[in-house]
Amino acid sequence: MESTAILVFLAFLFLTRFLGILLGKEVRPSLAIEGSITEPMGIKLPDGLLIGVGSSAYQIEGAPYEDGKGESVIDRYCKEQPDWNEDSSNGTMACDSYHKIKEDVALLKDLGVNFFRFSISWPRITPTGDPTYINEEGIDHYHKLIDALLDAKIQPMVTMYHWDLPQDLQLLGGWTNRVVVDFFVDYARILFKEYGNKVKRWVTVNEPQLISQNGYGGGPAGTNISYPPGITQWQGFADYLSQHHMLLAHAYTYRLYEKEFKKAQRGLVGPVFQIFWMKPYSDTEKDREAARRARLFEIDSMMHPLVKGDYPSEYKRIINTHSKNEGRRISRLPSFTDEEVELIKGSFDYIGINYYSGYDVKYSENFSTPSQPKDYAADKIINPKAFTPGVKWLSHLPKDFRSSLKYLRDIYGDLRFFITENGCDDPSGLNDKDRINYLMNHLKQLILAINEDGCDVSGYTIWSFLDSYEWDAGYKAKFGLYQVDFNDRKRPRIPKKSVEAVKELMKTRIIPD
Repeated sequence: MESTAILVFLAFLFLTRFLGILLGKEVRPSLAIEGSITEPMGIKLPDGLLIGVGSSAYQIEGAPYEDGKGESVIDRYCKEQPDWNEDSSNGTMACDSYHKIKEDVALLKDLGVNFFRFSISWPRITPTGDPTYINEEGIDHYHKLIDALLDAKIQPMVTMYHWDLPQDLQLLGGWTNRVVVDFFVDYARILFKEYGNKVKRWVTVNEPQLISQNGYGGGPAGTNISYPPGITQWQGFADYLSQHHMLLAHAYTYRLYEKEFKKAQRGLVGPVFQIFWMKPYSDTEKDREAARRARLFEIDSMMHPLVKGDYPSEYKRIINTHSKNEGRRISRLPSFTDEEVELIKGSFDYIGINYYSGYDVKYSENFSTPSQPKDYAADKIINPKAFTPGVKWLSHLPKDFRSSLKYLRDIYGDLRFFITENGCDDPSGLNDKDRINYLMNHLKQLILAINEDGCDVSGYTIWSFLDSYEWDAGYKAKFGLYQVDFNDRKRPRIPKKSVEAVKELMKTRIIPD
């Protein structure tokens, strides 16, 4: 009886395969990721997930002194410290996007993306940071860009601050001075009034941790590099202070929008934090604890105030204790007032996440001066076994992307996130297969995070639209979907292989197996 059943089952399998071949539809085993929605040739993007590309003003615009624009801290720093990056370059011309609105929007339309994330140059709107003087030519420029995007059916996603602080405000101390918070809110009010009827998704401050650590905290640990404005003498003090004020600038701006503009304009406002996933270097207890503390300092120090209203208690205890042991009367970490706790708690419609890579974290006490790495007693190390396409701080570990999102979901609950940057440097020129693999593998992990882990993610931004000025790497790092010839004053844009991959993704909404 059992042998008869087996024969019937085998005959059924043979007949199914024969009919499939006869009809040109051979049955194949599924290659889909568990938990995803599959199509015959791959994995379907979740319905409603927006796909776009990103950029920032200083990295692509050029024209730093045209049409009334004021000087930024980056303009000044590149003049005074021309060798601060790998190729001694600057953004004086960059991609010349300031003069190429029509051309760039045509490329974006051809890509088929849903949105374009770009930043407004603060000193192009208020050249000195003083809100009593508004540069109308700067105002008009961004109207032209936003209108061109809307005409092309592309949503503008606008970042208010992507590191280009007006130089005159830096003379007041920059982000270490509490008054700059007020200047930022006044600047934000100008943007809401001018563009709020057209722009429905705003980013207040891009990566406050990164610019605080690198621009006000002496630069990345283990390097001799400091980002603009180049404050190096107050490590472990100016970085916490500037980060604190950027959080307040975000919160006050959100409450301004909520009170004066949201009802009529119906937009969304959120900050953007960078996330590097932190794993133990080894299975020792010291390394496990070091990785946990690194997450506390690098992730929770930003997320906890927005969700709970204040810094994590352990974070405060560590810095306060170290400050006291150093002989200080006050802590190196500023504190929120009771009023500010209520102000910052829940001050977001979504939270933007920039994710590129992860680190292995190793316990270390090899620090001689106060700093954030000394406070959490750890070194961050790139996994030597991970695929590194170009810049040395980026490794290809897409599962860490999912781990980061799951961590945020598990710790902070059902929040809405938007992936505001994800991409890699691919130095291989036009045939950028490594970039395609990086993007598609990270998208697959994003789908798992949404479908299996319950993460609420409404958008995904590829970094970046064009090869551009990449800070300490200058023009050596190639993050763009389009190659830009920086030796040609016309700055021609040449599509890489990844352009076709993104266009196909936008047409089919399927990640190919």
